[in-house]
Amino acid sequence: MKLLSIPFCVVLLLAMIGCADTDPAQMSEADLRATSEVIHDAVLTIDSHHDISFNFATEAVDPLNGVRQVNLQNMRAGGLDVGFLNVFVRQTERTPENYAQAKTDAMTKFDAIHRMADEMYPHLIDLAYSADDVERIHSSGKLVAAIGIDHVGLSSDFDGGGGIVDWFDAGETFNVTLELVRRGNSRDDIERLWGGNLLRVW
Repeated sequence: MKLLSIPFCVVLLLAMIGCADTDPAQMSEADLRATSEVIHDAVLTIDSHHDISFNFATEAVDPLNGVRQVNLQNMRAGGLDVGFLNVFVRQTERTPENYAQAKTDAMTKFDAIHRMADEMYPHLIDLAYSADDVERIHSSGKLVAAIGIDHVGLSSDFDGGGGIVDWFDAGETFNVTLELVRRGNSRDDIERLWGGNLLRVW
């Protein structure tokens, strides 16, 4: 838990300013480690991409200590405060049946994330739907699982392998907004997706 008092933060700031002119090559390994620990404990550490499996948050894959690179014990031990949990569904042939299966698969992962935070380990981790939620949860001493539309942006990857049906090039960009409206997204949600989220944190 990275909760710092105001006096300690002042000392920390002065220490970091003092380190700014120090050549790391001239520091001992012990001093490098001590400086790094002070910085690591002071900053909010966010990993922007955690994959989860379909059996996440079950007896087979326990979020607390399951055999994963990211579990709650590892996050606490390594000082990782926030994780963005990825609800990834592999693309298949575009058919009504596969669209329905993709939705089912996505909801399986969403349900697992909620099960972890709401039922299994609510005393250790909480869900953040906004930047304000992240700050609030972190200040309480809990780990943070980031999820929700406030954490999503759009990217085409054009000229780097990108291009999908009806958004094959920049000339078809409007079609993305059209599809978002068709699927029931509000103007506010679409504004967040198209750039509001990125501009908020840029």
